[in-house]
Amino acid sequence: MRREAFVFFDLGGTLVELSGLLSAAARVIERDLELQSMYARKMAADWAAKTTLRIPWYQGRRFLPEKLIAARTLRETFRGEGISTSDELASRVVRDSWRIFINRAELRHGVTIAQLRRVRNISSSLGIVTDGDSRETRNLLVRLGLARLFTSVTISEEVRAYKPNRRI
Repeated sequence: MRREAFVFFDLGGTLVELSGLLSAAARVIERDLELQSMYARKMAADWAAKTTLRIPWYQGRRFLPEKLIAARTLRETFRGEGISTSDELASRVVRDSWRIFINRAELRHGVTIAQLRRVRNISSSLGIVTDGDSRETRNLLVRLGLARLFTSVTISEEVRAYKPNRRI
């Protein structure tokens, strides 16, 4: 009897380098709020850390898309620094940061399409399980040439749960 091997990857931080998202966010914060570069980088790092901690709170009936959590957290981060912003500005910063990131994203050092093809050839199925919003995640997969490699893509927004919830 042949055992089937199913291989699943996380996307961000495992296959895709995420530091570019922080850099993009810092650039957008610097541009839109006219802050000094060093201060914008600190704000972006604080915002990313706070968003990561908050994501698991929004499961099931309380589910919110990651970009909405990120925008709310960004506005609170600004407010904590004495900077007044609108929900619209915070949402635009999140949206623009993701757009820049997707256009410049790279695979992590040591990850190649050829390696992923080899894993797919020796496994029954290759999948991604990732927290994120559907549109941005799928755009990132296409842009990096990953979309065709995976037989299964599970995105938190589509199942309304974030890792480590069993639903995802």
